[in-house]
Amino acid sequence: MEAMSDSLFLDPFAHPPSREPADSTSMGGDRAGGSAPASLAADIPLPPERAVEAFLEYVHLWWPVTLRACGEDSHLGFEDGALLEEGLDGTQYRWAKVVGIEGASLALRWFGAAHGPAGGAGVDVAVTFAAEPQGETRVGVLGSGPASSLEDWQPALEGFARFTGGTVRTAGA
Repeated sequence: MEAMSDSLFLDPFAHPPSREPADSTSMGGDRAGGSAPASLAADIPLPPERAVEAFLEYVHLWWPVTLRACGEDSHLGFEDGALLEEGLDGTQYRWAKVVGIEGASLALRWFGAAHGPAGGAGVDVAVTFAAEPQGETRVGVLGSGPASSLEDWQPALEGFARFTGGTVRTAGA
């Protein structure tokens, strides 16, 4: 796999980060359709720019082995506008396509695990990085579909939180 592009986020905080997660309608969700957006969150003890760096540049270090589609020794990275995994044998798996960057929010078309519920056309997911008191960051993951559309994100966010010394917030907290 080639080195990750330095141009994925030239300046992810050109606009001040929002303290609110992206609205599902901005991610292609349909609140009127009866499907409430699913969300997860983690508190990361890093300033937003460092949390973004850890998320993008070190995904190969925090991505859980249980989610790896190409084997436990595979490598993950954001490359050419996608989150790609490459196995030792050269096999590649595309987890997500980057569909937009707005302020401190990364919009993804999430395809999910190889045989997971999002395996077909994918679902819209927003990953947000919001500044918190004492220089911490709230990382939010908001999906446009039902909670099952974020099934892979629970262990992924737990892996990221563990890597950064943070904690995953429980529902309703």
